[in-house]
Amino acid sequence: FDSYFMSRTLENNRRNVWFAEYWEENFNCKLMSSSKKDDSSRKCTGQERIGIDSKYEQEGKVQFVIDAVYAMAHALHNMQRDLCPDMSGICLEMELAGGKKLLKYIRSVSFNGEWTDEGVLLRPIKCLQPSELQGCRTSE
Repeated sequence: FDSYFMSRTLENNRRNVWFAEYWEENFNCKLMSSSKKDDSSRKCTGQERIGIDSKYEQEGKVQFVIDAVYAMAHALHNMQRDLCPDMSGICLEMELAGGKKLLKYIRSVSFNGEWTDEGVLLRPIKCLQPSELQGCRTSE
């Protein structure tokens, strides 16, 4: 996440509607006349770099968001594999499964990976069948 976020610039991050406001706040500068910053702020150049021209530290709860995304992805993958074994994509049974069934799959996911400081998983995650109620575990 850190590598990705610190590579964001005004040019390559157009999809995040709050990024310009973050940029102004992070670099204490003003992008345009419609800015929320006062007129005494210096003008942003666009050449500023996160983590180089400003202090950057990842919010401590980012890993919880990453874990939640992984859990949902593994749950959906396991559900699709069980309910649609001979198909790629979503079959009718999965489409009609409902929230309670999906919740069962989410609860059956677990992972305990070893991560580097850069957020790289050292050991791969091995997904088992949800019916075994072991979910996804790191392989030894």
